[in-house]
Amino acid sequence: MKQLIFIAIFCLSSLIKVSGQGNSNNTSILQTYYDIKNALVNGDAHAAGEKAGVFASAVVNLNTDKNNTVIKKLQTNAHKIAATTDLAAQRLLFAALSSDMYSFIKSTSFSKEPVYRAYCPMKKAYWLSNVQAISNPYYGRAMLTCGSVTETINPIK
Repeated sequence: MKQLIFIAIFCLSSLIKVSGQGNSNNTSILQTYYDIKNALVNGDAHAAGEKAGVFASAVVNLNTDKNNTVIKKLQTNAHKIAATTDLAAQRLLFAALSSDMYSFIKSTSFSKEPVYRAYCPMKKAYWLSNVQAISNPYYGRAMLTCGSVTETINPIK
């Protein structure tokens, strides 16, 4: 009888873990996106490529029927960022990744914290951030604070 109770508790805890994985995966993907952004802010093409590879692998593990097109675009753009060490090319590709990431988070339970959508008027491109302070990934230290927050995306409850 104790074994049956133990097995039932184990199965129930596994079920709870599986059902909660969507938000956890989304949060981890979002954090990896931020890591790519921060590497670009710092002008570190190697780190940006490495984090983009991690991002592309994590996107594969998303288990959702929604947004399949967006997920494929996220994966493709992340692979392209990972495949080059040219910082200018990575920054250009990051604009496309950011656009797709915005579409993804607008339709999913993504985070427990707000996400800030920022805009660079010089590059005419958006990016997402976990902080309101501007750190521009498109120009890095050359124009670190160029841009403004245009939208605050609050978590879906």
